[in-house]
Amino acid sequence: MKSLRIPLCFSITLATLASSGCAGHSANKKKATLPTETPQVTLEIEIIPAVVQATQNMDLRIRMRNLAQRPVPFTESSNERDFTFDLRDAEGKAVALTPQAQSARQGVFWRLFVTSLPAGGAWQTSVPLRSIFMVDQPGTYTLTVSREFTYNTHEPAIRVQSNPATLQVESPAE
Repeated sequence: MKSLRIPLCFSITLATLASSGCAGHSANKKKATLPTETPQVTLEIEIIPAVVQATQNMDLRIRMRNLAQRPVPFTESSNERDFTFDLRDAEGKAVALTPQAQSARQGVFWRLFVTSLPAGGAWQTSVPLRSIFMVDQPGTYTLTVSREFTYNTHEPAIRVQSNPATLQVESPAE
């Protein structure tokens, strides 16, 4: 029985496809390069209403805008998994996530969509803030939201942070 030997040649480094010197690869070939452009995305948040009673519901509106000239891919699973929420009281102490939000952030998720934000486009979602944070003490709170973006899996992701939004929680009327 004759055996056939075929030389295999590949490079682990994507940016240098021609440097291995194997048969069929010439050192004179042009190197492949990956885009180094970072996604130009903004996150804008708004709490509605911004002043509430300690037991009143409020919504968090999140809007992503693509300022670039090409689409930016992103995934959608759940708001608790897709975004990082940071709510702080007036002293700068972090407010704990609800058990529901903790579970959604750490647990198994059942949906994952890969979509893209078109060039110049926007995407918006609304989240009941009480589903994420246990905000029941009167005071002033500041919220920021962040999310990672990348054009492809071969580039490091960049973290985009929102504007800060202020929430005023008042004592319930007696």
